Amino acid sequence: MGIELGADAEAAVALIKRLHDRLPTLTIFAASDDPGVSVLRAVLEAGASDVLSLPLGRQELHKALIRFSQLRTPSTSRPGSTPRSKQRRRSSTSTCSGATWRPS
Repeated sequence: MGIELGADAEAAVALIKRLHDRLPTLTIFAASDDPGVSVLRAVLEAGASDVLSLPLGRQELHKALIRFSQLRTPSTSRPGSTPRSKQRRRSSTSTCSGATWRPS
């Protein structure tokens, strides 16, 4: 989703926050012709995925979409995480005090 900040950046930040709170996995691109540092910080803290400069050309939009899609690919793992293919499966049998319990 794309949101242009326009003259009333506070309203746009509030909208981004509401959208992000309700739909946390939604990709939100904010766009502005001259955002200040405080506006950039507020927009990103509200939940925007990226802030793009206006006027926005096709090439800049394409680059932003590629950059974001590379961050969201399932093959990208977080530091310290174990890929699913290498995770051990938990046994369905638990032992406690010599007794064995199998879930039914």
